[in-house]
Amino acid sequence: MKALSINLLALCFLVSVQSLFAQNQLAFTEYPEPSIVSMMSSSQPAFEGGHEALVEFISENFIYPSQAKVKGSEGTVIVEFLIEKSGKISQPVIKKSVCETLDAEAIKLINKMPDWIPAAQNGVSVKTKYQLPIRFELN
Repeated sequence: MKALSINLLALCFLVSVQSLFAQNQLAFTEYPEPSIVSMMSSSQPAFEGGHEALVEFISENFIYPSQAKVKGSEGTVIVEFLIEKSGKISQPVIKKSVCETLDAEAIKLINKMPDWIPAAQNGVSVKTKYQLPIRFELN
């Protein structure tokens, strides 16, 4: 009985080792190492028109809440959001808060944004998290 269990254990070991080598062979034939061209094709999400257009959009749509002005509230709110495969903005959340009034205004600003150019990986659009700092400063 003991000899049978040892033989069975040895057989299981051999099958798993053989399976492991077979999987490694498949991995190399099915998934070749990426070339430099495919690595270069990955891109980050971008606001349509680039950074200058993003700054222009923010300056044109930026509203400093009067309640925050009266209180003298200022600082940088960091908003994190998803850029969907389609480029649409979704799920904005505050990652760094200043005060409720400025946080709410930052979320409104993000929700007004037009679609972005989505990130791409190997030529395929992918959903991406993005963080954007919005500076509220009293002059």
